[in-house]
Amino acid sequence: MWLCGMRRTAPVHDAGGAAGRSYVETVDTADAVYRACVAGVQSERKASSTRRSRRPGSAGGGWKAWIPGTSVLAPGLLPKLDMRPSRHRSRGFTLIELLVVVSIIGVLAAIAIPSFMGRQGKAYDARVMLDAKSAASGQEAYFVDNGTYFTGACSGLPGMSSSPGVTCTTTGGSNSYAITTSHPMATKTCVWTNDGVPNLICS
Repeated sequence: MWLCGMRRTAPVHDAGGAAGRSYVETVDTADAVYRACVAGVQSERKASSTRRSRRPGSAGGGWKAWIPGTSVLAPGLLPKLDMRPSRHRSRGFTLIELLVVVSIIGVLAAIAIPSFMGRQGKAYDARVMLDAKSAASGQEAYFVDNGTYFTGACSGLPGMSSSPGVTCTTTGGSNSYAITTSHPMATKTCVWTNDGVPNLICS
């Protein structure tokens, strides 16, 4: 029995006297301790075997085999274990999530784009109106020098410099003139006349 150590089996020699008797007594004591240890181990093994045979699931018990360390609850009360290997998948966006995001972007674009275009159109409208007024001043300066009003592109008027992208034309006579200004990105076209009230009309 390895649990009880190695048995002492050294031969006993006749050492004579008290020393010999003491040695024999020591050996006898060690043998007695070894035999007691072996008997205790065997008794413990038998008791353990008896306890295992009395557990639920032993032969003739009518239950399923019992495994030490497991629960004795009914199978229906035990959690179901998924023995399949788990697959680690990186979670992506679902179709519904993508549709929601696209819808939000569409709503924001529908709100922002018209507002931006409206502000941009108003800026071009201001250019068209400003060029019409500048052309009217140029017509008056041209009339002072020539006694009649100019006909043609507004760039031919004295001191006239049209804004980028603005189309300006004028038609003049001896007593009246009309100036028309427009821009492809503007929302209005302006007309200036010297004999009209008001002078500038944008529509």
